[in-house]
Amino acid sequence: MPIQIIRQDITKMKVDAIINTTNKKMIGYSGVDFAVHTAAGPELDKYCSMITPLSLGAAKITPAFNLPCK
Repeated sequence: MPIQIIRQDITKMKVDAIINTTNKKMIGYSGVDFAVHTAAGPELDKYCSMITPLSLGAAKITPAFNLPCK
């Protein structure tokens, strides 16, 4: 499978998923994490508060809310 590099705002891309780095409280406090939380809307913050804490090296799946991804 070929690799394609695209430079664009990930919060506006119609993709299957967005992989986002975060902290153990899953709070969008700066950088890309802040941009993702802002674009997704307040529902993402509410959802994250229900599924925290996130342990080091772990991953969790959330709905996209207002993001254009699946």
